[in-house]
Amino acid sequence: AVDWARVATLTASGIGFDFDFFGDGCTTYCPELLGWFNAMDTGVVSTRVAALMDPTQIHPYFVCTAASPPGCVNGSPQPNSADRRMGDGSFGTAAMTGTFGNIPRTANGGSDFAYTEYELFNPARGMYHQSNIAHVRYDVSGVQDPNGIWGWFGRAPAISRTTNDLLRAEAEIRRAGGDLAIAAQMINNTRVTRGGLAPATAGEGAASLTTKLIYEQEIELLGLGPSPFYQRRRVPNGLLVGTPREMPVPAKELGVLGQAFYTWGGTGPANSPTPP
Repeated sequence: AVDWARVATLTASGIGFDFDFFGDGCTTYCPELLGWFNAMDTGVVSTRVAALMDPTQIHPYFVCTAASPPGCVNGSPQPNSADRRMGDGSFGTAAMTGTFGNIPRTANGGSDFAYTEYELFNPARGMYHQSNIAHVRYDVSGVQDPNGIWGWFGRAPAISRTTNDLLRAEAEIRRAGGDLAIAAQMINNTRVTRGGLAPATAGEGAASLTTKLIYEQEIELLGLGPSPFYQRRRVPNGLLVGTPREMPVPAKELGVLGQAFYTWGGTGPANSPTPP
């Protein structure tokens, strides 16, 4: 139902810069959620995203049991991704390994992602889709130092130029008579310049460009608040079964407003019926 021609027009004149805030150590402002997720000992990306960037990363998360073959190892090996944003997953220094389980940075270390040997959660408590890959794109310190501009200080992006570029690419792919050359150019702004991957081309067609587009959206929207969630919510089968599609308005608030109670998400249809 989206008017993709209008989206193409708007994004063609969209922002050409990153709209950032800068934290001051929480004196007046700090991006607390980004700070926690950007720390490799408190947040890791989904195994689905990790495997997308490097097929050696196990998806879904694997748990060894008594019936597993000898030598079974939980989690995934150190990556060797062709995408420069992950590279070999090395990050930081040898002094950090006891705390973060990192592999000290080499010349092939990625710009956005780092590998950790640690498991953050107890697998005995259930199946997790936790990978061994942390998102460290906004750790300017490079050593997970909270006083060295990785979370409480420094850059905190709210919306990026790339967000606009990828929306423009999608509009050109989806609108009638769209310009696939522009779509490829918008995708390559990050696919090639940041990822070092082979460029997308108009000649490969809409289906192939869409695959490359979604790949860029998965990687480039991380750290931009709720953007990754909204992106997955609009992709067919993008959310895991049972994931809420939105956080419902509390029942007490609905009562104050005189509105009917409702539920969203879960394992039912996207728009669950109003309960009796």
